[in-house]
Amino acid sequence: MGALPRELRVILRSGQSMSFLVEEDMTSGYRWIAHYDHRRCTVEVMHWVTPCSELILPWSDATGMAEIVIHGRAVGLLVIDLVYAKPQEWANGVPPMKVAQVFLQVVPQ
Repeated sequence: MGALPRELRVILRSGQSMSFLVEEDMTSGYRWIAHYDHRRCTVEVMHWVTPCSELILPWSDATGMAEIVIHGRAVGLLVIDLVYAKPQEWANGVPPMKVAQVFLQVVPQ
């Protein structure tokens, strides 16, 4: 996916998962962080460093990728906030560099 859009709409069946990759700059300390209702879904964010041998697009500052895996559990509609920030700064109230929202609708199996 490269750059993450501001809004993403996803429909999953209960128990179903989906994943996507987005760029992140591993050298700056910025990371994608998921903020969501842990009772309704599970979101994993795995950070991968791009090997130097792989081509990085010249207009991109990305030195890595984040794989975001969303697993729907409870039926209903919920919002997952994905923030691109330095974790310690964000925890101390510094606004994130980017914010994206995933509107997740979980439907019955």
